[in-house]
Amino acid sequence: MQLNFNSLFSGLSDTSRVWIYTLERRLDATEENYLREQLQSFISQWAAHGKELTADADVVNSAFIVISADESKVSASGCSIDTQVHFLKALSKELGIDFFNRMIFYSTNGEDLIKKDLSSMADLPNELFFDPMIATLGELRREWVKPFLKSQLYQMVRI
Repeated sequence: MQLNFNSLFSGLSDTSRVWIYTLERRLDATEENYLREQLQSFISQWAAHGKELTADADVVNSAFIVISADESKVSASGCSIDTQVHFLKALSKELGIDFFNRMIFYSTNGEDLIKKDLSSMADLPNELFFDPMIATLGELRREWVKPFLKSQLYQMVRI
C-alpha cells in the first residue's frame, strides 16, 4: 500500500489544487485499469473557458481518485469543475461504485486500508486516516495521512 505521495503528479507544483474522491469500496485490478484510462482521457481534454488545464489524475491505493490542476496559468472555473463532477458521476454510475459518499473514510495501520464511517472516527482521535479535505498537492504529498485528531473533520464531529 502506498503511503509516500512525494512522487504523485511529479509534473505539477505543490501549489496545485487537489480534489479527492473516496470510493465506497476498493477497486479490483480491471476496474482500476479502466478508471485510470478514463481519467487520463478526461484530463487530456479538460479545459476552463476553452484553455487547456495543466492537470493530472490517478487512482491511489485502489480506494481514491485524486485529480490535481496547476492553476498558476489557468484556473479551474466553476464550469470546468462541474464538468469534472459530471464526468465522475457518470463513471460512478457506470461502475456501480459511489465516489461521492462523504461519510466514508479510510484509515490505515501502515499496511492495510480500513474502511470506516465518519461516526466511528470520533472515538479514534489517534487513528491514522486519509484526510479528504486536503486542498493542495503539497499538503497531499506531506500530510494526506495523519491522525484524525489533526484534521478539520475532527473538530466538526466534536461539535
